[in-house]
Amino acid sequence: MKDVAGTLARASARHPWRALALWGAAVLLSLGAVGGLLGSSLTTEAEMTNDPESYRAYDLLEQHLPPSDDQVHELVVVRSPTLAVTDPAFRAKVEALAGELEATGVVQPVRTTYSTGDPTLVAPSGRATILPIGLRGTGRRGSSR
Repeated sequence: MKDVAGTLARASARHPWRALALWGAAVLLSLGAVGGLLGSSLTTEAEMTNDPESYRAYDLLEQHLPPSDDQVHELVVVRSPTLAVTDPAFRAKVEALAGELEATGVVQPVRTTYSTGDPTLVAPSGRATILPIGLRGTGRRGSSR
């Protein structure tokens, strides 16, 4: 049997620049082949080929809890260390804040304890209230203003 490795080693030792040139050409050809063949098989779009439990859960949520225009995305807490929610100055501040939020055009009509009469929006201490805020639209479209 012929010693192929020894023959290549002797030829490389006799002509080192030729060996380096052949190695360089081999590397360039392999990079070209990888770039040409692999580029068409890579993608940033991934799609599940089976039906995972998380997708089934999303489908069930959409069926039983369809998207609504009155979803709460943020909560604004208004509190005062001295004034109660029933004080006219506190009410004026809350209603002014709600008006400013609505004037942005990004939020749905702001619900307050004064507009809805909902006592659950008032803290047990009577010195704080929350404003549930729903954003208009979805994703970037809703908050791009």
